[in-house]
Amino acid sequence: MKWVKGNVFEPETYAHELADCDAVVHSMGILMESDYKKVVNLSLTASKPQAPTGGINRMTFESMNKDSALILAKTASETSVNTFVYLSAHSAPPLLDPRYMKTKREAEHELSNSFKFRSVFLRPGSDPLTLPSPFHLTSILITVIGF
Repeated sequence: MKWVKGNVFEPETYAHELADCDAVVHSMGILMESDYKKVVNLSLTASKPQAPTGGINRMTFESMNKDSALILAKTASETSVNTFVYLSAHSAPPLLDPRYMKTKREAEHELSNSFKFRSVFLRPGSDPLTLPSPFHLTSILITVIGF
């Protein structure tokens, strides 16, 4: 594995690094389009998203969760890359903008249908309405009872 620095929106900054790669992992994305750290810290003043380059606001679900993956995939498809790994999500946390999941699923769909490499989607997280497995119930009981 080799870590390289580049701007996913500017393929010329990393395309040459993909020449000998078998796989590419896309693990970037955002949960919120604002400065969520201030929201989590209950700050009363929310800052506007900063535009990384050229005055273009890239801090949107569409740009960060979907477009960035598709740009990287297109660049990778022009090389010997045969596997594209996309870090997606199982489900959205409560109260999150529905566009979060929408853009994740749109990216998965495009990656599956628009490129010849094998697409692998990792969906960490779990459904909050799913009951715990028997193993987890046993662990909880042991913890509560004190065995």
